[in-house]
Amino acid sequence: MKKNNLQLLLISFLVVLFTSCEDESNNIIIIDNGNPSEEETGGNEDGDAVDTTATDVVRNWDLFQPYSCYEDLSANSFNIVTWNIEWFPKRAGSTISRLADLINSTNADVIAMQEVAEPDQLATLVAALPGWNYKVYDVRGDQELGYLYKESEIASISELSIIYPNNTSAFYRPPVIVEVEHINGQKITLFNIHLKCCGGSQNVARRKEASELLKDYIDNNLANEKVIVLGDFNDEITGSDNPFENFVADSAKYYFADTEIATGNYQYWSYPGFGQFGSHIDHVLISNELFDDVTAISTLAYDECISSYDYYVSDHRPLIISID
Repeated sequence: MKKNNLQLLLISFLVVLFTSCEDESNNIIIIDNGNPSEEETGGNEDGDAVDTTATDVVRNWDLFQPYSCYEDLSANSFNIVTWNIEWFPKRAGSTISRLADLINSTNADVIAMQEVAEPDQLATLVAALPGWNYKVYDVRGDQELGYLYKESEIASISELSIIYPNNTSAFYRPPVIVEVEHINGQKITLFNIHLKCCGGSQNVARRKEASELLKDYIDNNLANEKVIVLGDFNDEITGSDNPFENFVADSAKYYFADTEIATGNYQYWSYPGFGQFGSHIDHVLISNELFDDVTAISTLAYDECISSYDYYVSDHRPLIISID
C-alpha cells in the first residue's frame, strides 16, 4: 500500500475513534485508563445520566437588615411577623400596653402569634390597636396559635384551618393555616407552627417528623403556591443533623429566609437567653415562588427598645419579613 494511502487510513481511523467518544452535545469525553469518572461522563454513582448543561447559580440573598427601635418600614411591602409572645398576656395589662406600643411602632401587616394563653385577651389588645383585628385557633387548650392583622393593608383573609390534628407526636400543637392577600397583590398561604420544645433525641425526632410531614403536605397540595412556614420551630437550622435538613437540602424549592441570622452574630438571634448562650429557634421558611419577592428580614430586638422586655412581654424576639 502506498504511503499516502496509509496516512489517509490512519487519519480516518482517528476521526472514527474520536467521533465515537463524543457525547450527544459534541463535547469530547476524555477517558482515563478506560474508567470514565462521574464528572467526565455526566453520570452519577448508579450510572444514571445527569444533565451537565445546567449551571447552578448561587443566589446571593443578602436579606438581613439590622433593626433600629421604632424604625419605619416600607408601607408598600407586605410585612409579616412571627412572634412567640410567651403565655400571653404574661403580665396582664402591663403586657398588653407594652405590646400595643411595640406593634403600633412597627409597620407590620400580619403577626403570626404563638403561646396565646388567654385568647379572650386578644380583644383587649386589639382595642388598643386601631384598625387591627385577630383570628385565633384553639389547638390544645393552653398555648394557642393565632394571627393579628391590619385591616387597611389586608385585602382578604381566609378562615383558619389546621392539618394533622391527630398526630400529637409530630405536632403537639397542629399547624394553623391561613391565606392572606395584601393590597400590593401578594397572596400567600401562611403556616403558623409551634413545634415540640426541648433537647433530647425523642424531641428532636418529633421535630424531624413534623418537618417531613410539613414538606410532604406543601409538596403535594401547594406545589405552585406562595407559601411561608413561620413560627417557633424550637430548634436551629444550622448543621447537617438539624431536624429541618429536608427543607435545607431542597434548595430549589425552599429557603430559610433567616439563614443569615442563624449563621450570624448571636446578638440578632431570636431567643437571646444569656448573651452568646442564646439560640436562634424562630424561623421563616419561604417557597421558591417567593424567592424573587422577598426584600428583607430582621430580628426585632425589642429588648433593646423597652426596659424589662423579657419580664413583661416575652423571652423570644420576633422576626419580620418584607415582601414586595
